[in-house]
Amino acid sequence: MSIVLPVMMHALAESVCKTYAKAKEGGIRVRSEASAESAIYTVMAVGDSLEVDTQATPVDGWVAVSTKVGTGYVSSDYVDVSIDYGTAITIERRTGSHCSSQSRRRSSGSKGTRCDRTESGSGSIL
Repeated sequence: MSIVLPVMMHALAESVCKTYAKAKEGGIRVRSEASAESAIYTVMAVGDSLEVDTQATPVDGWVAVSTKVGTGYVSSDYVDVSIDYGTAITIERRTGSHCSSQSRRRSSGSKGTRCDRTESGSGSIL
């Protein structure tokens, strides 16, 4: 059971989050097919990221990426692939229950989430 939950969470993350391939070095060729002999669509500089085309058929040793002209391929040796999970918020921030302390911060002029009181007295996030 302990292995099933992480696998399910990873599958969920892959279905709702974007995956990126980031170039480990400069001059990485993005090819039209998963072959070193295929046409070059573009070249990635060190640190450049392209979204992984998760709908493409996997090819061993290659990562399918989305380009302006369609699906391209980069050698998996030259990129780091990672999932962008985005930014999480706490349930208190989602429901606005943190607003009492945030209202004080807003009135002092400091930056942060802006909260106002509604007519019912509960906080709301603006």
